[in-house]
Amino acid sequence: MTIFVPASRPPTACPHKLSHAPATLTGRSIADAWRCLARRRIQARGKRRDVEALSQLDDHQLKDIGLARGQIESFVAERLKRSTSTR
Repeated sequence: MTIFVPASRPPTACPHKLSHAPATLTGRSIADAWRCLARRRIQARGKRRDVEALSQLDDHQLKDIGLARGQIESFVAERLKRSTSTR
């Protein structure tokens, strides 16, 4: 499935709150909501992939990069938060 994201907005920009009732969203805002949802799914997939890749490293390899096994998920979440806030 190919997802088109217009270049006019950063990939993480969600111009609305997804808590709006679907009946109040019209035209362009519905398309924006779908793009936002698609971006969030892509981010979640990337987060799962990163956690899985780091989890496959042994404890010595994790120590080499400055992580303990229990820090993997928080490290990936913080890295994702920093990368989305700088765009």
